Amino acid sequence: MNKIAAFAAAAGLAALAVTANAADHKPAAEAAKGPVEATIIILGDVSVPVVNGKKVRRYEYAAVGLKVNDVAKQKPIVCDRKFQLADALLLYTHGHPFAQGNATEGTATKAAMLEIAKQVTGADVVVGLELTWAANPQPLQTTIFGRTTDILCTSK
Repeated sequence: MNKIAAFAAAAGLAALAVTANAADHKPAAEAAKGPVEATIIILGDVSVPVVNGKKVRRYEYAAVGLKVNDVAKQKPIVCDRKFQLADALLLYTHGHPFAQGNATEGTATKAAMLEIAKQVTGADVVVGLELTWAANPQPLQTTIFGRTTDILCTSK
């Protein structure tokens, strides 16, 4: 019986401590969520030539998703500039073709494409870039990156 009483007393003290500090803490539902993830706005595919010497052997395709923190404010900016973004990204990728089509080239291209996206949309709009590489163009869909919360940048 002493163990049960000790456990009940400890549980009661813990409950009092939680309620006493409740104003200093987020609600349990908020705390469980953790940090807010950026939302992805899907632009579509861009192609990158894979060359051998001066000949194009094939193309690699990247589905492009731009990460934004505030969809309500930033989706209109991104979607209004989607054609400028596509042009800038294609000019870059076709000006910097892949020699092998490997992961190292993809990583360097991703970093450059993020900087281009920030220049076109404004530095505070795009907070990240997500690419999915494939040998063929991929259909536009909200689950291309494996999440149904992604947003398509559709025409008006």
